[in-house]
Amino acid sequence: ITDFQSSVGVLRATTDGEGVVQWDERGEACRLDESSGFPSNFCKSLASSGSSLLVTSEKGVSWLGFQGNCPEIFNHISEMEGLPSNVVHDVLIHEDLIYLATSRGVVIVDSTLFDQTSLPPTVLINSIAIADSAISVSDQLELQHDYSVLHINLHAISYDPADRIEYGFRLNEDEAWVISSNPNIQLTRLEPGDYQLQVKAKKKSSEWCVPISKPFTIKPPFYKTWWFRTLLILVILGISFWMLRFITRRKFEKRLYAMEKEQAVLRERDRISRDMHDDLGSELTNIVILSRIAQSADRGSGEPVKKIDSAATKVIAKMNEIIWALNASNDSLNSLVDYAQSYFKKFQEMHDISGMFEVKGDLKNLELKAEFRRNVFLVIKEALQNAQ
Repeated sequence: ITDFQSSVGVLRATTDGEGVVQWDERGEACRLDESSGFPSNFCKSLASSGSSLLVTSEKGVSWLGFQGNCPEIFNHISEMEGLPSNVVHDVLIHEDLIYLATSRGVVIVDSTLFDQTSLPPTVLINSIAIADSAISVSDQLELQHDYSVLHINLHAISYDPADRIEYGFRLNEDEAWVISSNPNIQLTRLEPGDYQLQVKAKKKSSEWCVPISKPFTIKPPFYKTWWFRTLLILVILGISFWMLRFITRRKFEKRLYAMEKEQAVLRERDRISRDMHDDLGSELTNIVILSRIAQSADRGSGEPVKKIDSAATKVIAKMNEIIWALNASNDSLNSLVDYAQSYFKKFQEMHDISGMFEVKGDLKNLELKAEFRRNVFLVIKEALQNAQ
């Protein structure tokens, strides 16, 4: 025992190798040493200030408070906080000043330095690993999108026990802090993008330390990259252009084929009308002429010949109608009106009927299909037949 002090029902002592020990009136001891977070087992002296306790050691001066029966460390100063030496042999409290006898001289400090709120610990990123592969903390961190688990281990520099340290982390400044007493962080299933990992730590008796940051990036899969999307858009545009060109070309080819087919039909109609006119027409005309010669030569027996002449004349008239309907040059409104007017005049002369064929206004040279022309003419023809 290097120093001791007693108060009501309590005896406290510093030891050279066993830390700080406190006995209550029942004789039960409570120890505070390196295993429980005290800076050193080799203590020099102690001094009380109200309900608090200052203890000197080979590693500086510790301020102890009491939560329950056992003392707990709330603050600690050493060479890192400005003491000339970590070895402090004795301590004296007078009014608001604290006198510390170090191995390099006497230091006088303000007692407010040992406020109950202790200094926060310094937090470090101890290690980074992906699955079982370690990564240097100083390296730029870039992960593939299919990474398994990102392990990050934190370490807080403090004399307090590990279970009295809390850690906080967040992935971006606009997110809430995740608080835990576990120094290990596991990140899984993060979306591709840039992240700014911020970590901080605190002791039970301190505020949070200043956060430190570690930027890292999760690369997107190739199908989510800008160049792939640009290429995909170009491919889609190319395919769309090709399909549009193909469809347009097919429509053009179908239209061209229909036009060629229509032209072939027109040519065939012209050929049929010419053949009927040249071959059948000439032969039927010869029959009419011969029948009329025979009728004039033999007046007594001319009844059969008259029938032949009448039938041949009707056949020629019908053949002319068919030739007119087949001829593609007649596929117009003007041609229909001219032919109907001509037929009307011949019909008047043959059947000696009165009537008038009148056309009002200017006729537009509209194109008509052969079937439509023929049907209109048949209506006119039927009307004339009914008018006899």
